[in-house]
Amino acid sequence: MASYFGEIVHPSSRAFWNEIDDDEFPENTPNIEFSLQWSEPEPTAIDKLLIVESEMLTEYVKASVLQGTKCVCTIVDSSNQECAKIHFDSNDYICTVSKKVSLGDAGYFTKAIVPLISKTKKLYVFTSNHISNYKSEDCDSSVLIKSLCSCEAKKDRDPKISILDQPNIVSGVGAGGK
Repeated sequence: MASYFGEIVHPSSRAFWNEIDDDEFPENTPNIEFSLQWSEPEPTAIDKLLIVESEMLTEYVKASVLQGTKCVCTIVDSSNQECAKIHFDSNDYICTVSKKVSLGDAGYFTKAIVPLISKTKKLYVFTSNHISNYKSEDCDSSVLIKSLCSCEAKKDRDPKISILDQPNIVSGVGAGGK
């Protein structure tokens, strides 16, 4: 995928992210499954859920935000490895996703937490990427903060934060519709 030594060229389609041919694996390859293991009663409604993904952001949140919070849920994969934790702080739930959740498994992870997301009034997903992954003319800053939100959430969006230009791919965030 590189045309010059050291150059990284990202695929233009999600279909090519794993660079795996379908005939390399047998059709009965099991899909990874994630399960939520609650140590406290599962909430019936959530006012605010923050999902933090990427090693740098996760470590920052663990060191600065999660001090004094209680872990109420652990998300494990089919091999019983811990992949994410959900902490509770006053009225907010904060989910930190481990780097063990690969880009190829992000859809399965999202599917596992759909029941949690459907109970959530306000959902925030924080992720970080290298600036070279951002496809836009507006790359003159070393730090970009962009918003990607539903039509309903646009009413509450901070007008100082511009919306993510289209087309763009936010790796690790499952695609969805209305």
